[in-house]
Amino acid sequence: MAETCPECGSQLVERGGLLVCTSCGLVAGPVYESGFERENEPIGFVRLAFFRDAAREALEALAVKLGIPVDAALELYKRLRKHAGAGEAAAIALFATAKRSGAYISLARACELLSRCGVKVSRRRAFRILLTCAPLVRASSEEALEVYAHKLDLPESLKRKALAILREVRPYAGGRDPYLVALAAIYLASGAFTIYGLAKAAGRSPGRLHDNIRFLQAILARKVVRPPGFEPGSSGAEGLRAPLGRTAP
Repeated sequence: MAETCPECGSQLVERGGLLVCTSCGLVAGPVYESGFERENEPIGFVRLAFFRDAAREALEALAVKLGIPVDAALELYKRLRKHAGAGEAAAIALFATAKRSGAYISLARACELLSRCGVKVSRRRAFRILLTCAPLVRASSEEALEVYAHKLDLPESLKRKALAILREVRPYAGGRDPYLVALAAIYLASGAFTIYGLAKAAGRSPGRLHDNIRFLQAILARKVVRPPGFEPGSSGAEGLRAPLGRTAP
């Protein structure tokens, strides 16, 4: 009997008379006692059945520890498993759910935390899958506004002003981080926050927030135009360049 998992290459251990992978939970087969013939194996035994999901268990434990909504993380993990391995799906689910709940954990940090829990995860593969599965994990700027409105305890009047700004800039901001765009809208709607203070309260970079504030100010001042035929919200930088031979008004 092989001592490594045929699926992921991790070590196999004996659990309840079965050889089980320590990483992905795959059941590789039963443990045979001395003198016990393979022909005596019970009919209907399924060799490649999942006995446990170590990545899911680690994701659940980390979500509880970090104060991230467990159900949301597990639901996203389930959807991502159709497109990614267990470790990479868990890392992306942890990263995306943390952002949606107002916390911030980088994808690299999510991979590191899962690795410490004994889950095999490739950081490079996780980044590549994140790009291909972006529609599954990407929040809208309106959803990001709800997150920060709750986290910063914003008054309803300020929230409405920020939402109006987001709706106005939506055709131009399709390729930007929706959370930074939402924070920039909050800054412009308030007039009371400092860039550093708002960034610190939200756990984001003051430099990146400042860049998005200037971006929104340029849009609101009508200094950014779309080329003819450009579909609103479908891209980022390409949609913000003026056509050849023309300049922004």
